Amino acid sequence: MSLPGYVIACSVYAVLGICTAWVFRSSRTIREHSWCQFSALLMSFLAAIPALVVSSRELYMEFHLGFQGFLFLASALCHVPVWIYIVVFHSSRLAGTFTGSRFAGRPSEEFSPIKEWKLVEEHLRQLAKNPLDARRRESLADSYLRLGTLDSAISEYRKAADSLDSGPEQARLLYRAAYVCVERRMSVKKALPLLRRLVRLYPRSYYAAYARRILNRYEAYEAAGLLNSGGTDWWDGGGDPPA
Repeated sequence: MSLPGYVIACSVYAVLGICTAWVFRSSRTIREHSWCQFSALLMSFLAAIPALVVSSRELYMEFHLGFQGFLFLASALCHVPVWIYIVVFHSSRLAGTFTGSRFAGRPSEEFSPIKEWKLVEEHLRQLAKNPLDARRRESLADSYLRLGTLDSAISEYRKAADSLDSGPEQARLLYRAAYVCVERRMSVKKALPLLRRLVRLYPRSYYAAYARRILNRYEAYEAAGLLNSGGTDWWDGGGDPPA
């Protein structure tokens, strides 16, 4: 006795949802890539059409109707984790854009310096086993940032970016390194390679727009001869260029 068509269609729909959720869980680069998120949503909704069509065309006894609805709902629930992740991901990024919390980190009162240094030691132990763990290295950079060791934080953000293939996650990490270097370290000169790299690799991104703004201002001051000639150029500890 063969299975009804709606059972097969809903089963395929459910398996597709489980596979998509597994891929998102396994790869941070994929789950945070905008096109991958869009493709997952599109595939999820398009895959629901065959299950709905098959279920509506097949006529069974009345008890089958309730089971058809239940089976389709259960299959759709397999896609819910991906939908929730995408909604939460963009909600948190949007909130970070308006509140500036992206670089604020956790409140300093929650972490004493001793606990933070212990966290740094744990990150370093794990990175000794897997130096290419970008997420762990970013967490290490966050810890350095909260501790105020800005040069170490910048270095770790940059290493985290270098451990990834090209993509939005790499662009974000390069931006974090450049942002901390410019806005916290007050060193445009040291950030120049990062800013130029962002413009070269991701010319249409928000990160490149930020990099161009800083580069244009720096180059304008440099062309006008307003930068200090000594070892502390503009935003390198010497304040604004002299008028």
